[in-house]
Amino acid sequence: MSKKFILVYLLALLFCTNLNANIIIDDPIVKDSSNNNNGGRTISPSFDLTVNGDVLSIDINRYLGNAVVSVMAADGSSSISGTYYINGHDTVCLDFTGYSEGLYQMTITLGNGDVYLGSFRIE
Repeated sequence: MSKKFILVYLLALLFCTNLNANIIIDDPIVKDSSNNNNGGRTISPSFDLTVNGDVLSIDINRYLGNAVVSVMAADGSSSISGTYYINGHDTVCLDFTGYSEGLYQMTITLGNGDVYLGSFRIE
């Protein structure tokens, strides 16, 4: 009887466990050169991507205003979009638990019109 109970417990544990995806950053976030704003700037915003399990963290530094973060699968199957207020420095965390494997394109559009692009893969 106890062997059956242990087997049922292990099967339930297997089916209830979240499987973590592996996020791999292909391209760092870079400014879109096709969006040319001819204004003087002394300090440009900076971005740093870090991965912790299924969570992709985007660290936005040296910017004050709204930032629209959009992520779309290369095959168009899924997307995330959100607007965040950045007060000099902030971190935007996106959870990709349950997303399918593949290439994802990321766009960060700042309130001043600057557009930054990047990509990552989920394996």
